[in-house]
Amino acid sequence: MDQVHSTTEQHVKGKHLTYDERMIIQIRHKEGCSPNHIAAEIGCAPNTVRNELRRGTIDLYNGHVQRYKAKQGQQAYEQNRSNCCSHYDRLAKNRFIAYVDRHVREDGWSLDVCQGRALQSGEFTREEVTCTKTLYNYVNLGLTETRNGIIRRFIPKGKRIDSYTAEEISNIEVWCNSLPRRILGYRTPDEVFEAELDRIYRAA
Repeated sequence: MDQVHSTTEQHVKGKHLTYDERMIIQIRHKEGCSPNHIAAEIGCAPNTVRNELRRGTIDLYNGHVQRYKAKQGQQAYEQNRSNCCSHYDRLAKNRFIAYVDRHVREDGWSLDVCQGRALQSGEFTREEVTCTKTLYNYVNLGLTETRNGIIRRFIPKGKRIDSYTAEEISNIEVWCNSLPRRILGYRTPDEVFEAELDRIYRAA
């Protein structure tokens, strides 16, 4: 039986199949070789070959013939890798997701404010955060612990302001001035005010 290529470099256990190895599988399978035989040639477990044959087998001639194709196997592998990377990307950004969930629930921040503030404050790098669109996708998929991204109205329309105590009004004021705003470059009104005071004092 002709050898497709030299088998001096044996397949490393646990290493993913290469396209060349998939070509060997395609040729040997067409020749009628068993998974055990093919596995011995490329140096992998027989189950690896069986799984590869299952993933890369396509229907030909209106479904009358089934045949393994290396190209199909490679495409299936790359798609699985892509999905896997997306999953790990989500796991790697769990700290940011927890940050978003906390500020949305406890502070009433919008998802956009959470993303912008995380970058502006330097608490997270760009690689550690997801874009606002992705955050909304996570919400829709149920991956983030609330859907309430709207700033709560402390004083509903028609409610008399004198029905609130001075302490309650002060707390509302503190909350509003501590809320990062997109129009302020994701800084809070308090931060902008303090920066302006510093500028005035330096100029004096």
